[in-house]
Amino acid sequence: MPRWWRTPTGELLVETRRFEPRLQGKTPVPGPDGAPITDASDCWLLDADGRAMRFFLWRLASVEDELIAIAYRVSDGRLVQLYCGERFGEEPATTERVEIEGLVEIPAGERTDLPDVDAAIDAYWAPIRARREAEQSAQRDRMAAFEAALGGLPQGDPVRLSFRYGEGGVEIWAGDRRVWADDTYPHRDCDLFADLRRLARERLGERLESFEVVLASDGEAMRYHGE
Repeated sequence: MPRWWRTPTGELLVETRRFEPRLQGKTPVPGPDGAPITDASDCWLLDADGRAMRFFLWRLASVEDELIAIAYRVSDGRLVQLYCGERFGEEPATTERVEIEGLVEIPAGERTDLPDVDAAIDAYWAPIRARREAEQSAQRDRMAAFEAALGGLPQGDPVRLSFRYGEGGVEIWAGDRRVWADDTYPHRDCDLFADLRRLARERLGERLESFEVVLASDGEAMRYHGE
């Protein structure tokens, strides 16, 4: 049965999982004192109406030469973040940061009228999933349109493409002719360029002599040849 707490401002904190976090290779995550953490918790913060507001979940990631682990623990009325960094060739070290203070645990016998945490979590993720699915669908349409544009290029001739910034969006040019444009991409243009370049390589093969980025600010071109 999950543990619940009330915050000083009337929200609810619920523990959805309790576990012993481990780094890659199954090495225990050390606490600030160096002892393995054995009581990490995944938690969600709900408002007074039972809507999920924020999550505190276990994460493991790498940045350059550092492995990063983030865990949370509820102890002595506080929700604490435990941030562990392990650089290559060094021992992992963990720092502590208080996220919420003044937590009061709700006794098991008083948890009868608490919100449905699973429903609250599903409701939290639903619009994020819908937005991601819409973006994926739009990206499929975007790439299909670019692939069709590649198919319309003269067959058998070498191709030199350029990625340019037009009014409100990006454009692909073949020589002096614009062959494709898009003004709906919601993320970094460099990510879109990488996808377009990969598709151009797949479809054109050795016919693709170059694919350059033309920076509108100064006209500089950065050329990317096939790898």
